[in-house]
Amino acid sequence: EAQAALAQAEAGLGQARANRAALDTAVVDAQTKLTRAQQLAARQLIPASDLDAAQIAMDGAIAAERSGDAQVSLATAAVDEARAQVGQAAVNLDRTVITSPIDGIVVSREVSVGQTVAAAVQAPVLFDIAADFSRMQVEVGVDEADVAGLQPGEPAAFEVEAYPNETFHGVVTQVRLQPVADQTTTATTVGAPMSTTTTVLGVVSYATMIVVENPMEKLRPGMTATVALDGSRVDRAVRIPNAALSFRPPADVLAAIRQPAQREGAAPIDATHRRVWTFDGAQFTPIDVTTGVTDGQWTQLAGGGLREGEALVARASLRSRT
Repeated sequence: EAQAALAQAEAGLGQARANRAALDTAVVDAQTKLTRAQQLAARQLIPASDLDAAQIAMDGAIAAERSGDAQVSLATAAVDEARAQVGQAAVNLDRTVITSPIDGIVVSREVSVGQTVAAAVQAPVLFDIAADFSRMQVEVGVDEADVAGLQPGEPAAFEVEAYPNETFHGVVTQVRLQPVADQTTTATTVGAPMSTTTTVLGVVSYATMIVVENPMEKLRPGMTATVALDGSRVDRAVRIPNAALSFRPPADVLAAIRQPAQREGAAPIDATHRRVWTFDGAQFTPIDVTTGVTDGQWTQLAGGGLREGEALVARASLRSRT
């Protein structure tokens, strides 16, 4: 459409220029006739009316020539506008083709064929693209009790379920400072007037990045890895489930079993001094412990009044009677 408008405008310009050339010829002809009439009138060979007619024709030719100049200018402006529209149409056409800024492999597609993509507010995500599968990054949450001794450059080993008999090796490249606190549901009370659920903050961890070479491209995005960091390895340790470390008896449970308020349990003094709870069927009993390294599910028992094999409370559910 823009090209057709440009062709039409160029044709109009050509016609205006042709008309202008014809008007130039008319001016020359009128000037010749006027000059001849002036010569004849000077010799009194033609009446004065003929001289006046020649002068009027000359003035008309000049006026028509000026009008032709204006028509050429208008046609030129129309051509320039049409060319601008063609240029804008070409830009719009280029924008209909979205090209990835990098070479790589499409990991996921966020749009479908025919879907409207609007970028008025912010650029939408169309595809997730991995630039290079030959080097992968593993993100693992390291417990706050272990993060102090973790430094970039330390070796790491991990396994994935896709290759259960193969161990992959990488290097820690970054330990981020932003803490991540897991939320753990600890207790649910069911009964009138409604059921209530208490949620408390669990173990705080820090995102740690591990880079691993992947020349055979066995590792793929989204795989779950079980990571072992050499700096936090402990053999033959008594361990506590992290769910038990996260457990806190909620106030409604304490009230239901008529437990004193001081049993509610305060927050640990620091990352290694924690509190766990036992339950003998009648009451909750707190036990302060010192913790060591953790793998995200279990944490090393480094000290405290807890005996090996003692049952701990990880979750509590109390059904009220009516």
